[in-house]
Amino acid sequence: INETQLSFNTEMNLVKDVLALKSDLTFKFTDGKRHNWSRGFDYRLGPNLPLRTASPPDVRNSHDFNNYTVVNLYGDFHKTFADKHFVQALAGFNQEYLYAYSDYVSRRGVITTSLPSIQLANGDITTGESINTLALRGVFGRLNYIFDQKYILELNGRYDGTSRYPSKNRFGFFPSGSLAWNVAQEGFFESVKEMLSVDMLKFRGSYGVLGNQVSG
Repeated sequence: INETQLSFNTEMNLVKDVLALKSDLTFKFTDGKRHNWSRGFDYRLGPNLPLRTASPPDVRNSHDFNNYTVVNLYGDFHKTFADKHFVQALAGFNQEYLYAYSDYVSRRGVITTSLPSIQLANGDITTGESINTLALRGVFGRLNYIFDQKYILELNGRYDGTSRYPSKNRFGFFPSGSLAWNVAQEGFFESVKEMLSVDMLKFRGSYGVLGNQVSG
């Protein structure tokens, strides 16, 4: 199996250390060929009964090819105001596409297992082919607010669509959010830090909705 992956990343600072536009592009190609064969086996229903063939020797050649592409484009804004208010906002676009192709040819009745080949078999030839595609597209956003490195608010949202569903109910919105309290930054925790050697103690609660494109 041969696998090749190419990734490209770009970043443009529109406002230094405040606002950046980022993108990444990934191509992944997989190309594989397989040659499989089995010796088959015979059996008897009893010691004096004739030999029966359960599975004659067979040979199978298969080919698989996958082409997977991912595109991400997003903007990132982050800034601290009045030394205590940190705000970060991120918004972007995501798209993925998968093309998967496979075919095979198999034949039973291999004449000799020392040379398992389609041409050196006398059984029926079986062939098959499959082509599958999958497309994903969506937009996403995240908002973070931190006050004095103690109180943290995070809000997330995605609006995603998948080609696995009919067009009328292909897209869905999936929000999430969390609140956190970094107790280790409180003044009353200073003595505990020294006594227990604890640098970070954070309590966090979150809630969210996730999409599932595998089962409807």
